[in-house]
Amino acid sequence: MLSKIKLNYLPCRCVPFLFLLLIFEILVNLILTFVDFPKFDFSLVIFIKMLLVMFVQTIIVGLHMLLPYSLYLILLPSKLHKSKIDKIFTYIIFFVFTSINFFSLVSEVIFWSEFECTFNFIAVDYLVYTREVIGNIVQSFSLPLIVLGVLLVGILGTFMFRKKLVCESPVPRLAERLKYSIVLVLLCVLSFFSFDIKMSELVGENTYNVEVAKNGAYSFFSAFLNNEINYKDFYIVNSKKSNLDILKDKLKQDDAEFLDENSIARRISPAEKEIKANLIIVLMESLGMKYFDKSMTNNNDIVPNLRKLAAEGMFFPKTYANGTRSVRGIESVSLGAPPLPGASIVRKRNNGNLYTIGSIFREKDYETKWIYGGYGYFDNMNEFFRVNDFEVRDRMNTASIKIQHETVWGICDEDLFTMCIEEADKSCEKNKPFLQVILTTSNHRPFTYPENKIDLPPYKSGRQGAVKYADYAIGDFVKRSSSKPWFDNTIFVFMADHGPSSAGKLKLNPESHVVPLIIYAPSIVKPAEINTPISQIDAVPTVLGIMKFNYVSRFYGKDVMKSDYESTCFVANYQHVGLLKPLTASFVTMSPGRKIECYKNSEKKSDVAAFQSQIDEAIAYYQEASEWRTNMKIK
Repeated sequence: MLSKIKLNYLPCRCVPFLFLLLIFEILVNLILTFVDFPKFDFSLVIFIKMLLVMFVQTIIVGLHMLLPYSLYLILLPSKLHKSKIDKIFTYIIFFVFTSINFFSLVSEVIFWSEFECTFNFIAVDYLVYTREVIGNIVQSFSLPLIVLGVLLVGILGTFMFRKKLVCESPVPRLAERLKYSIVLVLLCVLSFFSFDIKMSELVGENTYNVEVAKNGAYSFFSAFLNNEINYKDFYIVNSKKSNLDILKDKLKQDDAEFLDENSIARRISPAEKEIKANLIIVLMESLGMKYFDKSMTNNNDIVPNLRKLAAEGMFFPKTYANGTRSVRGIESVSLGAPPLPGASIVRKRNNGNLYTIGSIFREKDYETKWIYGGYGYFDNMNEFFRVNDFEVRDRMNTASIKIQHETVWGICDEDLFTMCIEEADKSCEKNKPFLQVILTTSNHRPFTYPENKIDLPPYKSGRQGAVKYADYAIGDFVKRSSSKPWFDNTIFVFMADHGPSSAGKLKLNPESHVVPLIIYAPSIVKPAEINTPISQIDAVPTVLGIMKFNYVSRFYGKDVMKSDYESTCFVANYQHVGLLKPLTASFVTMSPGRKIECYKNSEKKSDVAAFQSQIDEAIAYYQEASEWRTNMKIK
């Protein structure tokens, strides 16, 4: 095909790079489409739009990648063009180019298998933590085979294109070469300012089609450049007074008194005496409600211990997680705030001295501890808790524990819970009540765990085995804790940080956010299954209600047990944020560009006016929460 293309010298030398890039992009699109074939729309119009978006984004990426090579072609003296040195150097450059892009192709397929989307803000976040990412790849896949494959493709690609890399066209003079380079730079600048990732939305409503149409590198750098999103600059806003009027109406309850007209701060004053119980909150990695459905797990019961705890405690099977990352679950539990666009507050700058669950319990003379089995520098978790009234315990504090098993993400859940029991014992010895916030890691790729714990082998069972082991570790944790003097005065909260996947045909898919919430305390909480849909940010206010705490609340969540509770749930995925009313199946989403979309029973509706009250409510929650550096700061 390339032999029929007659081009001037510089374009001729660049075309093989662009041609290879397009081949790889078509290949990865075919693979991803095959992987999730039934989920795609295949109308001719959508297919043409997908090709157009793919082509434009790939060419833009190619033009930017070719800038260094173009500089080489300009600066190389005319007499050295087409020389042996020029050919060898070009072969090396093309080999590196081919290898990098093929590795990107493999990485994109792996990333899709985990998240069912192309590279996005998750990939950007992960790239910061190279130790965890590289370790996860090494422990999950055969790295030598991947490296060998990348090298072989690099060699084969270079061999196949070797005759086209140094073309026969006459070498232009320096001035002529400069003209071509100026054109290339102008094209790069024009494409940077004229196109963005929103062009992918031209494909249609089906998220799978949109994601496959994206070029992975283009999507990655778009997420990198848009990591911090100012709500007021990109989303619909209303007046502060209007927002506060709505929020105060939604957050009012019989034992709450708002403290001033400029915030949602309110004094919660239950009539009953406080229960000064210990509180252990376990955020379970990726353990969605789907695992309670045997039809989703090959008819196997892989969460028998959680089922038992749910039957003996207060069980909320319709809890909607805020987001798709652990930091969103942490944000929900610690701050009780809706999931803002961009990075989580946990990862943002100037996030210390905030009003958190830690500040409430510290005020009541509790010991407050954040406990994580990995290295808590990941996602800024340790620093966030350290500057917000928590003592930090992570992998660095496990000297007293005999480690049974660990992955790059941390020690296995049994060992993590051993650490928690030790810390609880220390508090008990000092006669101090305690709060622990814990994040598990065993249900995370590479999905490995200790031998001989469950009836599924640890290196062959994938996520299903990891979930069953995580469930086993929780059952063992409760059993070991039951012999402790602090057990009868302790409330255990088990809730997933997020579901195992957020994928679906829409930008936001609330059904994939449903997670279990179990409040277990045999001496304090009576068994009950509450099927009212609730938000993840309602969990802590509900527990504080059970404990009859008298406190000042700045939470956006509410005690579910109050008679005037209204199901209002928040789901988000980086740039897209939504407010769901599960009982009426109405869903409002907001996106950059001040866009609003409305859905009823998962079908998009054009009559936005019919959703106006819900839209105003969504604006009120997200706009007010976006001022967290002011509203959530402890005065």
